[in-house]
Order: sequence, then C-alpha cells, then structure tokens
Amino acid sequence: MNIKDDIWFQVLQPINNPTKRLFCIPYAGGSASAFAGWQDSLPAGIEVCALQLPGHFGRMHEACYTDLQTIIDALVSAIKPYLNDCDFYFYGHSMGARLAFELANALSKQGLNLPKELFVSGAKAPHLPRDKKPIHALSHDDFFEEIDRINGTPRAVLENKELAELILPILRADFQVCETWSFDVDDVLNIPLRAFGGLSDPGVSMEDIDAWELRSSSDFKRHMFPGDHFFINPHKDKLLRLIAKYILL
Repeated sequence: MNIKDDIWFQVLQPINNPTKRLFCIPYAGGSASAFAGWQDSLPAGIEVCALQLPGHFGRMHEACYTDLQTIIDALVSAIKPYLNDCDFYFYGHSMGARLAFELANALSKQGLNLPKELFVSGAKAPHLPRDKKPIHALSHDDFFEEIDRINGTPRAVLENKELAELILPILRADFQVCETWSFDVDDVLNIPLRAFGGLSDPGVSMEDIDAWELRSSSDFKRHMFPGDHFFINPHKDKLLRLIAKYILL
C-alpha cells in the first residue's frame, strides 16, 4: 500500500517494502515535522508515518479541527487503507497520546485491525480529572502567557515572534480539542501499552503515567526519562531504542 502521497500521514523518509509501520501523532501545535529524523534511529523495515492535521504546517490552507470526534472520524477513514498490509503501531506525545488512544479505541469499536502496541508519552492517563482551568477561550495575550507558563510548547517556538503568532491559532484549536474532550471511563484497549514520561515534567507526574495501566487489559510498562515535558527531544535515540525493542520482540 502506497502511503507516500497521503495528506494525513506523511512518510518523511520513505523506505522500500516496509514490514512494520509506526504511526506518530504530535503534541498540540505540532506537525509531522516533529518526527523528522526518527526514521534514521529505527531498524530497517520500520516506516515512520507522521500525522499532519488540518490547519497545521503543510495544511495551513485548511481550517483546524476543534473537537475530538471530528478528528477521530477523519482519522479512521484516513488510516483504513493501511491496516492490513503489515503490522502497525501507534505513538503519540501529549495531545498526540490522547489522540492515539482514541483512534485505537475507535478502530476497536468498529472491529478493525488494531495496532500491535500503543506507545504514549508526556500525557496523563485520559481518565484522570483535569487539574487546570481551560485556556482556549482566553484573550490573545493571556493565552500566550499560559502557553509559556505551562511549558506546553517548545521554547524555541515561543521565542520566535513570527512563528509564535503563526502557531497560536493552531494551539488554541488543539487546546479546545483537549479541553472539551469527554472521556468514557469504560474504554479499555486489549493491546500492550507502553507509557513514557519526563521526571521533571511539571504537568505530568510518574503517577499520571502509571495510571495509563488502567487503559489496557493487556501488558503495561512504564519508562521515565530525565527532562521536562519535551524529554523526547534530548532523549530521542534512547526513546526510539526502547520503542524498537518492543516492536521487534
């Protein structure tokens, strides 16, 4: 199945005849480019397919989606052609972890093939209550201050004024998705789940990561890394070695 020209799932470094696919879903405000270079750190045969949501970089001529169900319905349709030709896996960071879980859950409810494993990082388990006030409806300046305060976006982005102004509407839409998401506590996946966290992440504790165990009736493993919410950047190679180990077991 040729995925190279798909607008939803971008293959940044195509490989010939992949034997496994790792579908990667970025954090709020992120794009497929967040996973640039990941292919180089994975064993041969594993193809990285990175999600590009409407309104995000590369699709900025489209309107951002602002509710979870709209995104999940679109993703189920988009991913269906790629569920049968080889084993596949989901990885998501922060908002992407929640989307990855909900996408797998939607596939399960429709009786479609499921990822062999779900990898989530930098996110509280979805059944945990929100401990922060919603920010998506704040004024421009207040929203910017909150984004900066909660460390939810890479510092390099916020320090670039032009880039920050470009990404703020995208972030607002993504935060609206997260903050209006209604979770069904009965949703449990019957696939292995691996959860990763940063030891210094101010918004996601080790206990928050451990709570993901309740979202799988299969095997669960938790791994913690040095660093804050974006530990995945300085520890990318270590993270991918772990992911590759699970994929190749």
